[in-house]
Amino acid sequence: MKSLMILRKVALISLGTALLVQLHGCATTEKEEVPQFTADPMAFEYALGKAIELQILIEECTRLDAEFEPVARDAQQAWYSRNWPQVHVADTEYSAKLSSNVIEYNNQELSLVAVKYYNDTRKKVVRSLDASRRSYSNVIARCNTRLGHYSSGIEDIAARNLNADMYLKSLVTEPVPEPYDVPKLSGTMEISYEPGRSQYNIERTMHESQCKDGQILTLRNEWPYEVYGVYCENRKTIFIACVWGNCEVQE
Repeated sequence: MKSLMILRKVALISLGTALLVQLHGCATTEKEEVPQFTADPMAFEYALGKAIELQILIEECTRLDAEFEPVARDAQQAWYSRNWPQVHVADTEYSAKLSSNVIEYNNQELSLVAVKYYNDTRKKVVRSLDASRRSYSNVIARCNTRLGHYSSGIEDIAARNLNADMYLKSLVTEPVPEPYDVPKLSGTMEISYEPGRSQYNIERTMHESQCKDGQILTLRNEWPYEVYGVYCENRKTIFIACVWGNCEVQE
């Protein structure tokens, strides 16, 4: 009888242990892991770079063939549906970072840093298509492939840089505005490689200043209107707007 009672106690203890183990296992499996990410200031320019690339691809591909318009817009809509909140918050943070560098011209706020970033990215995309050296059919095929990657999700921020995507999503607040061209602080300025009539005088003035080795970029050359951006080695920027050769400087 004693042996039987001992066996029953052992069985009850074993059963209780098994239940505890099972309950602990359930609690462990039900606990969801919180995705981890690190704050990354470079995520802002990364997201903006992807959006600018898509903007330029659409412009260049539709310029080559107008029939690309619906394909390009579908790709943009698909990509923005998954990535626009991240791009918007990236543009907001990027603009805040450049707030001390903002000037006003033609009723728009501009930053020469943003203008150069946009145009440098544009140049890379145009160079990658290499339309001037490739056959028409080859460039069209490249447009189809690149836009297809944006549409399918291959070029999503999360697919290319998961940490940046998670970090940007953590900063998103509602409401998110409708998509617009980014970066906002680049305005409508595009770098021209044809210097205007006033550039020589500007170069001479810069050589006599603390920015003698600065890079001068032509942002508008429509006589009598000219706009120049000067990028100094010490990261200082100078905005110069000219009308009929009379130039005003904004730093």
